[in-house]
This record gives sequence, structure tokens and C-alpha cells, in this order.
Amino acid sequence: MSSVNIISEMMANVIVEEPVKGSQKTLYEKAHGKYIHKTPYGTYTICKNINGTMKAFGTYKTFQDACKVRDILIARDWEPLPKTDEDKQKDYYVRIGKSHNRYKVRWVDGYMGTVDTIEEALYYRDIVTEHQGQCGKPEEYDLITDNPYLEHGLEYPIPERLILEPKETDYGTGYIMAKGPQSYHIWYGSQYYCACRTYEQAYYVKQELNKCDWNKDEIPRIL
Repeated sequence: MSSVNIISEMMANVIVEEPVKGSQKTLYEKAHGKYIHKTPYGTYTICKNINGTMKAFGTYKTFQDACKVRDILIARDWEPLPKTDEDKQKDYYVRIGKSHNRYKVRWVDGYMGTVDTIEEALYYRDIVTEHQGQCGKPEEYDLITDNPYLEHGLEYPIPERLILEPKETDYGTGYIMAKGPQSYHIWYGSQYYCACRTYEQAYYVKQELNKCDWNKDEIPRIL
């Protein structure tokens, strides 16, 4: 038998897998994918029943990555892997997305509302989580006063997927928003800067911020 015929016979016995879409698995994935479930988005989630409760151990972009982690988990007797800084950052900004030049907050069953800043998005996300999605829209809450993300800063850098493209603002030198009898907030575009007890103080701070090109680090000195 010629080498050409041998190769032809070998190729006839090879199963060529057709590309699949959605949550369908290929034959190879079905054979080697114990504890791995393909999502409708084409990613792969590791799941196992632990003491009667189905637990997820992460979602991965490729089947190969999921297999590697699955094998490590089996060797560790399904003890969860320690979280990386990337995992912690992902958890910190969970349920927050980007919509044009604003931030949207999601819940399990859909969209909850859109806000201007990442700090407002984080605070409203916490409200949504606390109420299990049974709460009002962002406009029904004061997302600035007592906002811990404005008071203490962000624990992790904003991930690349949530960085808004800079745009020119129509507000020019900033503006003052009255939030109550003794609460005047200073904004520049969509960025919140600080709150003052009187309009006169807010006006003074705004003028000083103009002089330092709206550098937030100068606020303690100005106040």
C-alpha cells in the first residue's frame, strides 16, 4: 500500500469536530470535561456538588484553562484556590459596567440604573446588594453624602474595562450643586470634588481649584 493510501485511510478514521456555539460542548470537551460546564457565552465554569450544595469555582475563557484549574482543585481536595489581586479587583467592581460615559449597575435579573461616577456606582451597587435588588433607582438616593468610596478612596485601581474615555465638558470651570441647607457640592464635569457647608465657602473653593487646574490633591490645603 502506498504512503498516500495509508495517509488517506488514517484521515478517514479521524473525527473532525465541527465548531459549536453557545453552551454546546465538542466531543473532546464532553470526554474530558468532568466538573466543567460551558456557558452560553462560550466560557467555562467549574462546578461541583459539595455536601449537597452546588458550588462554582470560577469561570475561564478557554476549556484548557478550566481543565488546569479543575485538576489543581482535585489535587487540593476541592479547597478553593487563594484569590489573586486580579480576582480581588474583579470582586470589588462586581455588577458594575460601562455605558458610554456613565456607569451602570446590574443585578441578577437585569439593569438597575446609571450614575455619573465610579464612586456613586460602587455605593449604589452596595445598596442594591443589601436590598437584594428590591430597591429604587439611583435618583431616589443621595449617593454623595456619607459615600465611603468618596471618603476613603478606592481600594483597587479602576479596571481597564471601566475606564471612561476623557471628554471635554461644557461646565468650563466647574459648578456648585446645592444638596441641602448646609451642603453644597463642587463638581467638574462628571467628577465630584468635595462638599462645603455654605455657598460662599463652595464658591471660594471652586475659584481656588480653578487656579490649580482642578487638582484634587489641593483640596485639603484649600479647605
